[in-house]
Amino acid sequence: MLHLYADDSKADEPGVFVLQGIIGHPEPMARLKDKWSHTISEWDLPAFKMNKANRWRPRRLKILRDLIQQHAVASVGIGFEIGMLREKMQQHPEQLMLNPYFFAFTSLIGFTAKLRQLGGEQIEFFFDHQNLDEKLVLAAWDRFRASAPPDAAARIMVKPTFGTEQKHILLQPADFCAWWGRQWMLKGLGQSTRPAEQVGQMQIDPSYFFRMNACDFDWILNSDLAYFARKKARLGESATFY
Repeated sequence: MLHLYADDSKADEPGVFVLQGIIGHPEPMARLKDKWSHTISEWDLPAFKMNKANRWRPRRLKILRDLIQQHAVASVGIGFEIGMLREKMQQHPEQLMLNPYFFAFTSLIGFTAKLRQLGGEQIEFFFDHQNLDEKLVLAAWDRFRASAPPDAAARIMVKPTFGTEQKHILLQPADFCAWWGRQWMLKGLGQSTRPAEQVGQMQIDPSYFFRMNACDFDWILNSDLAYFARKKARLGESATFY
């Protein structure tokens, strides 16, 4: 069993959205939780938030990065430009897909479940609590499992858990990775506020990051339109996407 903790990070100008986190086995991840909490406590700091911690001295940031590196199997994430999402998915039958978090949530599950580099182990997902309709989120989960290849579906048997960074401490290192993943995306757009060398040093090795382009959005839209057409043919015009 692998546990994946993921958090989001976004920039309004330019509009970039990242959902990224850490994945690892339960025992090393439990040690990371203890060491992370102890380190933050030793520094006499409140609960970790990367949007504040990014002002810390580089030495402290490197200590946290090294803790993640020592205990996690990898970092996994997905990122895209928000404007491209809204342009490409306008014709999607489920308008919630225009919500960056919801879109990233569904995409990250599929991307992770199909990652051959992680082997064939089952994956349990933990996400930061969001103001989304949980029924629709779980419907998206069920729809992916129903349509995924058998080997990918078999890896995500357990429904995702949503919680706070205070209850699920490992969402804090996930927040760390998501913030630096966003800086990596911004660097590619020539918009990062951090030196390129530091952005590279803060990445976890290995990092499996899917930066979506226009063709990826087109493929998802066309696949979902075909799925919805089949569903309407079976259930009639009253059918909904989820």
